[in-house]
Amino acid sequence: MIKFVLFDLDGTLVDTAPDLAAAANKLRTDRALEPLSFNALRPLTGRGATTLVKAALGIAPDEASFPALRAEFLRNYEERVAVDSKPFPGITTVLEHLRDTGVRTAVVTNKQTVYAKEILRTLSLDHYFDAIIGSDTPGSAMKPAPDGIRLAMAQLDASQKETLYVGDATSDIEASYRAGIRCLLARWDSSAAVLPVPAEAQYLAKEPSDVLSFLTL
Repeated sequence: MIKFVLFDLDGTLVDTAPDLAAAANKLRTDRALEPLSFNALRPLTGRGATTLVKAALGIAPDEASFPALRAEFLRNYEERVAVDSKPFPGITTVLEHLRDTGVRTAVVTNKQTVYAKEILRTLSLDHYFDAIIGSDTPGSAMKPAPDGIRLAMAQLDASQKETLYVGDATSDIEASYRAGIRCLLARWDSSAAVLPVPAEAQYLAKEPSDVLSFLTL
């Protein structure tokens, strides 16, 4: 029986793509360049700041100007971290059910903690979680490293057999495997729904409500 559910943030709990794409396009418009289409940027928004900066300006991470451009992107994002971001339809209902049935929850994300907390607070989701772990939380690390998952489990006093991780990326599956827990691959984000399912995925959810059917694992 699952008593602890850990969630990824971007592409799993919240559709953050609009604000990430806007931060990338501001790099372009500030240089009198035409913005890229949202459809072009959306598939890249789950891959981190480095990928978005490279896509926006065509500058490789090993170029001397790249660190300053990445810092500029992050400043752009800070200004609109939760302007157009929204919980995926059905997520709030799932979180309410988990809370009402005594299942403890946490967020483990590759985002910096301050951004994760601001998004969850702005969208009135933060009160559902017993812990919010970012990649820069002391003791955590970027997935696919399992450190963040292990840290959340320690804070919740969760056992491996009673814990499920819900995420939309291959790195989520790998991090879960390395932490010794099962992973439910979320495929309700339209930008991920068309991607092939990784061979490592044992469980698949097409809608947020599907999460509830896996609590008896």
